Amino acid sequence: MNTVTIKTFTLRYNKKSFGSGSLQKMRAFFFCLLFSSSLLAQNDTKSHVSSDKMFIITYPSTWKENEIESATSEYCINAPGAGLFSMSMIKMEIKKMAEGYENADIHQISDVELKMLKAQPDQSMNLEILESKFQKMNDHEWWIIKGKMKKGKKDYFTDSYKTIHNRKVYIFTYVSNEKNYEKNREDAKKIIASVEFLTKNGESVSIAKTNTTNSSEDRVNDSGDDRVGNSIPIIGDKPLWSIKSATGWMKNFEGQWIRGKNKIQKYKVSAVGDTSAWNKGINATGLDNFTSIEVRDVKIGNKLFIVIIKLMLDGQNKYEYSANSWQPIIRYKFFVVKKNEAILTPRFEKDGSVQYEMQIYFRGYVQYDKDYLHHIVLKISQGDYEQPEMKEIGSTSNLYLDYKELNDGKRCRFVFPPTSGVDSPYEPTPQYQEFVYPPIGFSNYYYECDKSDIRGLLNIIEKK
Repeated sequence: MNTVTIKTFTLRYNKKSFGSGSLQKMRAFFFCLLFSSSLLAQNDTKSHVSSDKMFIITYPSTWKENEIESATSEYCINAPGAGLFSMSMIKMEIKKMAEGYENADIHQISDVELKMLKAQPDQSMNLEILESKFQKMNDHEWWIIKGKMKKGKKDYFTDSYKTIHNRKVYIFTYVSNEKNYEKNREDAKKIIASVEFLTKNGESVSIAKTNTTNSSEDRVNDSGDDRVGNSIPIIGDKPLWSIKSATGWMKNFEGQWIRGKNKIQKYKVSAVGDTSAWNKGINATGLDNFTSIEVRDVKIGNKLFIVIIKLMLDGQNKYEYSANSWQPIIRYKFFVVKKNEAILTPRFEKDGSVQYEMQIYFRGYVQYDKDYLHHIVLKISQGDYEQPEMKEIGSTSNLYLDYKELNDGKRCRFVFPPTSGVDSPYEPTPQYQEFVYPPIGFSNYYYECDKSDIRGLLNIIEKK
C-alpha cells in the first residue's frame, strides 16, 4: 500500500486496483485530485475590488483586513498572526499622476522617485534600497523595490510593487518585521501576483487585449499610411522676448521677507539662521530660480506656437541617498503654448492682480548646451514622456502666470508656478502641499522688476 499527500488530502491506493500497465490511468486520477483540491482551496479566499473599480486582488481568508491602515489607504491586509506589535502586512495605494506626468511609463516614474529620495531622503525611517528591478506580470510592467528601514530600534523589510494602469500608479507594498519577513514573503508575492486589472467597462485587461489583437488582424492596411513620419518642429532664430534680471521675494514661515537675485528662496529658509546656507546644497535652487527666460516662435507641422524657455539651476545628489553630496545641474525647462491665446482672469485677492492661463501642448527639460534649441526640437519630435499629447482643442495641463502692477506705475510683480527641484510624479496631498509650499499669492512670494521688462511677454501671450 502506498501513501500520497495532496494539500490536505491523504490518499491510500493499491497499484493493482488500476490493473497492469495502466500508468496513464494513475496520472489522470492524480490530476483530477489535484484539480479538485485546487478548487477547494480557491473557495477559501477573499477578494477586494478597488475603489476606482480598476483592479481585483484575491487573498487567503487567513489574511485579515487591517482596518486602521485601510482607513488611510486603498486597502490593507495582515498576515496570519500579525498585529500591532508584530507587523506583517500588504498595503495597497492608488496615486493619481501629477500634471506633466500623465504619459509617463513606470521606468520614468522610478527615475523621478529615486531622484526625490536622493534629494530628500526619509530620515525618520532611514529607508535603504536593497534592490530595484523591473518585471512583467499580468499584462503590466512592474517596478519592484526591496527596502530596509529602521523605526526606533526595530528593522523592517519591504517589497514594493508599482505599476501604471489607466494613468494612475498602483502600489502594493509588503512590509514586515524582521522575524516574519521571510515567513510570509512567498504568500505576499502570490497575493500581489493575483492582481487582475480591469478596463473601464469592467472587463479583464488580458481578455480585452486578446479581443483587440484578434480583431486587428482582420484589418490589414497596405496603403503605407503607417509610414508617415512626424513633422520636425522649427524654432525661430531670434527670441521674441527675454528677461535676465528680477528680484525674488519669499515670505517664510517665520513671517519675514527673504530676498534673492533671480531666485525665490525656499519657504523653510530661516531669516535668523545662517544666511550662507541659503545658497548651499538643495537650497541653492530655491523654490524657483532662473538665469534667463525667453520666448521664441515654433512651428509644428502647419501649426504655429511659441516656446517659453527658462534657463535654471537644478541639481541632484552625487551619492545615492546622501543629502550631503548635492551637485548643481544647469538645464533648460520649456513649455510649448499657443500665441495670443492666454485666458486672462482677475485674481481672488482683488488687489488689481491678474492671472494668465495657457494650455501646454509640450513640456520638458534639456541639459545646458549651446545647441539647446536642437535638443528641444528633438524632445518635441520624439514625444518625450513629460509632454502631454498635442490636441486640437485643450491639453492635459496648463501654465499660469500671475501679474500685478505696482502703484508707482513703473514696477510690477510676476510669478510662474514653482519649477525648481525634482517634481513629484504624483498629485500632492493637501497636508504635503501645505508643508512644502507657502500659501499661493503675491502676499507670500513673487519676482519684482520694471514693468517694461515683462510687458513684451504679455503682448505675446494675451488673447487678441
